[in-house]
Amino acid sequence: MAKQSGLLQKIQRRDHVREIIVREIVGQYDADTIIIALAEEFGFGYDRIMRVLRRWTEIRDTYEGALSPQKDPEGDVKQEHLDARIRAIMENAGKEADFLPFAKRYPAIDDVDYKGGGWK
Repeated sequence: MAKQSGLLQKIQRRDHVREIIVREIVGQYDADTIIIALAEEFGFGYDRIMRVLRRWTEIRDTYEGALSPQKDPEGDVKQEHLDARIRAIMENAGKEADFLPFAKRYPAIDDVDYKGGGWK
């Protein structure tokens, strides 16, 4: 394997750090807005909101690899499991016709190309 240039390595590290920062900012913003919605719209108190946030964080962490399957060898499996859980919830609510599969909900994420051994 050819050696990477120092500049390329620096750019990759910078991009990785930016990705982490963006993920943290978006995650915090999501949590802040969920807290407001749960309190104001549904009357949840602090303890109940914290239980929801803890469980939400566990679920987010479980499926995080689904968002970057090129980095997580189980990412495509996580996409399928995420879809299965959402589909079951929608079916139980009689809304199965409204279900959109992962590729439709996340069109910017490349599909795995099993035949070509890469990404579509």
